[in-house]
Amino acid sequence: MNMHNHEPSVAKVAADKIVTKIKKRALETQKSTCQVINECAQNTDVACQGALPNQQALKKLIRRKRNEINQAPSNPTTLADLEIPECYKMYESEPENFENF
Repeated sequence: MNMHNHEPSVAKVAADKIVTKIKKRALETQKSTCQVINECAQNTDVACQGALPNQQALKKLIRRKRNEINQAPSNPTTLADLEIPECYKMYESEPENFENF
């Protein structure tokens, strides 16, 4: 049976909570990656900051999360398979004002 041979880390638990917060915030807003990271990681103690992944890894994490929801549809093999999702049929001419193409 596997035995754990390390002490639990409070900083790691706090860092995991911040990473989860960063993932959620990345989906909610279109702020830059640095702004999302700074917004979520502010007021954290030094131990927690040391347990966080590096800046490049956090930026990549944000880009991956955003790409999950903004993926383009796959290429159709025939014209009959062509379906254009609603989000690609409209644009936002003004805030909260959507129009068809």
